[in-house]
Amino acid sequence: MMTDRNLRLCVIGLAATLALGACGGGGGGSKSTTISSAEAAVVGEVAASQINGMTSGLVNFNSGSGSLGGGFFAPASATGKLLDGVMRAIPSPAHRVAFTRLRQDPNCTPAVDDETDTDQDGVPDNATYTFNCSYTDLQDGSSFTVTGAVNLQDSRDVASGFGFAISLNTFKFALTFPGQNGPTTTEVVVNGLYNADVLSSNASAGQNVSFVFRVNNRRVFLSSWNWNIGFTPNGTIDFGAEDMPPGEFSLNGNFVFQGDAGQNAGDWAFSLNSTSPLVYDGTCSLEPPFASGQIDGAIVARSSVGFTVTYTGCGQLETITAFDNNA
Repeated sequence: MMTDRNLRLCVIGLAATLALGACGGGGGGSKSTTISSAEAAVVGEVAASQINGMTSGLVNFNSGSGSLGGGFFAPASATGKLLDGVMRAIPSPAHRVAFTRLRQDPNCTPAVDDETDTDQDGVPDNATYTFNCSYTDLQDGSSFTVTGAVNLQDSRDVASGFGFAISLNTFKFALTFPGQNGPTTTEVVVNGLYNADVLSSNASAGQNVSFVFRVNNRRVFLSSWNWNIGFTPNGTIDFGAEDMPPGEFSLNGNFVFQGDAGQNAGDWAFSLNSTSPLVYDGTCSLEPPFASGQIDGAIVARSSVGFTVTYTGCGQLETITAFDNNA
């Protein structure tokens, strides 16, 4: 059971790192002290998608995991779920079809230096997975490549709980399609750190990540975040259970968005805090996993302005609104 749980946490950590919604058009410009309702909807959704994924990774232990080595792209494997998160972030059905074909290629697996797992908890002591694989569809001429490296380390002995640290070094997914006016290449590039730690009395996770979305080498948007989330259970965390017990999440940190939001290009920096605890009922297996709660993203240069993310129920789409306390 410990192995499945830890691998589930690992993949959700990475999926949370990568699962961003792609916005179209725009670029450049600065609008750092105001935000409209349309802009808040776009920027807030990018932030919320990361928060939802990171917290889901700490509460849901009951999905199959599979190996981090052979069958890297298998749907049931931890890394297969990681890539599913990335593909959900890209709206084109053609991208998802190409990925489905890629994951069926047995030759597209990463090289790994050392998968030793001393405490047998499903997380290697210190393993680096290096990607350099591709797939070409002979029917439509599209191609998909995965490059870069992911390092995964065990940060806690199984006797005391479990924890891990993940670093991503120029981890890139690129998809190219032919067209009448020449090929179009869409790519996602991620760098950063992710960690999680679970004890019987509490759990926590942190991210310090930079994410870039490009089309034909032109940056559409950049997003970066450095935040921490803590979980306080109503009771004790049972390492043999499939899910966390009921409890509350709290979040604090910062979030930057540069690029297109709604109809306007902008450059925003926010301070994020959970102004109302994010309540988990102990049973939710969907995203977002909160029964209730609220997060405010206040513009750093003008803290009275920003966006609010409000949660109303397990699996219910969060509400995102702009606020201006000086209006």
